[in-house]
Amino acid sequence: MTPLSVQKSVVIQASLDRAYASVRSFRDWVKWCSWLAIQPDCERHFLQDNGGFAWEGVVAGECRVEVVHEDGPRSLRLKISRLQPWKWQGELEFKFRDLGGGQGSELTWTIEGGLPYARLRDAERAAAELRSEADLALALLRSFVETGAAPCKLETPGRVLYPGGHYLGLRWKGAITEIPAAIPAAFGKLTDWMKDHRVAALGPRALFCQEWEVARGICEVTPAILVGKGTVKGRLPAGFATFNVPPGRAELVRLAGPYAFLPLAWSAAKARVDALDLDPSSAAEPFEIYENSPSKTPPGQLSTAVYVPVR
Repeated sequence: MTPLSVQKSVVIQASLDRAYASVRSFRDWVKWCSWLAIQPDCERHFLQDNGGFAWEGVVAGECRVEVVHEDGPRSLRLKISRLQPWKWQGELEFKFRDLGGGQGSELTWTIEGGLPYARLRDAERAAAELRSEADLALALLRSFVETGAAPCKLETPGRVLYPGGHYLGLRWKGAITEIPAAIPAAFGKLTDWMKDHRVAALGPRALFCQEWEVARGICEVTPAILVGKGTVKGRLPAGFATFNVPPGRAELVRLAGPYAFLPLAWSAAKARVDALDLDPSSAAEPFEIYENSPSKTPPGQLSTAVYVPVR
């Protein structure tokens, strides 16, 4: 195995004791640990001495977490043993530092272990995946510690039929980090053009994913709006296009909560496709539907449906 190490830090607006207690409480991991949160109803087993726990589920896989060393509320080192869906063993260490002056606490997450060849092909992609997982877990953890509640909720209706339709879209390619600003800007251009040309929207907004390369940090996506077939006429601006999405089946995962946690819904949807041995369809690209408007809905009440088309 190739040695692998990833370190990330986050500032949490909470006391050192509260931040440490939230991590040390294994029963709360389901609210923030991205490995576990993709299947919150999986079986969990807790050691009587509070020295660790394990989980097992069709989607979340099988994992055991054991305390190696603790110096509360300053540090906690854990042994992580994953058996399913891929075998991997390493250590996860949390270090906590009081920033003083009411500035909160700094949490540093370090994970070390060997590269599981069965899961990933190279160290670069493995490190990128782990960094992405750490970013998501720390964002979930920060929100949980600061508010005392899980920041989002997943619903897993499973395989559903989606109706398809005719869309007007604007393809965009760039850095994944630019997504929060780029996608609203693209929708703004689409809605402005539709207003000027008197084209009505027939449904909620959508985002189709052509490429999402974590290792390189780039993506290619198409923000799109459902329109009537034949209603878009004339020459379109650069980057605009109309396209049809055929009806079909898809694995559906719905996120209730802020868009910042959409990576959790995508992780769950892809994990379900793999775990349930579903065959992805090439007839349509994976997409998400924004079921309510961010301009009219509080972030905690946003609803986004993630669809992975399957045969």
